Amino acid sequence: PTMPRIAREHLPGSLVHLISSFALGARVMDLPGARAVYLSLAERTLRRSDWVPLAYALMGSHVHWALIAGRLPPRTFYHPLHTGFALWVNQQRREALFGPERRFVGPVFADRPKTFVVEPEALSRLLAYLHNNPVRAGLVQNPGDADWTSHRQYCDPARRMPWLAVGWALEHAGLEDSASGRATFHEMTLERSSSDASWFPTDEELRLVRREAQAHTNAPVEIATPRMTPGRESEESDWICGLLATPDRPLRLRWEGPVTQLIEE
Repeated sequence: PTMPRIAREHLPGSLVHLISSFALGARVMDLPGARAVYLSLAERTLRRSDWVPLAYALMGSHVHWALIAGRLPPRTFYHPLHTGFALWVNQQRREALFGPERRFVGPVFADRPKTFVVEPEALSRLLAYLHNNPVRAGLVQNPGDADWTSHRQYCDPARRMPWLAVGWALEHAGLEDSASGRATFHEMTLERSSSDASWFPTDEELRLVRREAQAHTNAPVEIATPRMTPGRESEESDWICGLLATPDRPLRLRWEGPVTQLIEE
């Protein structure tokens, strides 16, 4: 089954979570030097985009970003970044599989990134979610043990990349960018290491919402970008999404009562 169409809705200044998966589940980030190349390309891309990155997690088979939306569309950030990275990946594949004299071109990313808007009150929860990805995957026991997320940059100013808005994120998460504030951030991340595994909706959940909405409205409505709420501190999802319909297709809510009552009236 295909993924439901999602109309992207994120106003400038929104907190946005992007998830990009590699084609066929390939563990592209496990290529030697892949993470360093990807981050270098990200820095270059940000010079032409007004989106502000707060955190990242570069997992083997997919990539997470937490960003503040700009006025430009999100593709100004991820499209040149992923295009440049795909060219580099195919170059590595060509040399490894066929030798430099053979040509190899193949898909690297599966599709455009999944997009979720996160309520500002859930910023600390989002940061912990990203930084605990290696922990939930069973790769490390402590988020600080992984160098493929931005967690170490939050805990150690000497490691920070200048284009990552760590100080802003700590401040808006209610923490000081000080030794004590960074230690508190690390403890907060540790406390969430075994939670929030299913905070974000799955493809099947989105398909179900779309089917139910279309059945209830008798119209080809589309779902908008899911919005993640602070919600409960549990593994359950806490999200809502709007519905969009074109002006020329009025919504006609389906009658939920018994047919006999409708006939009598």
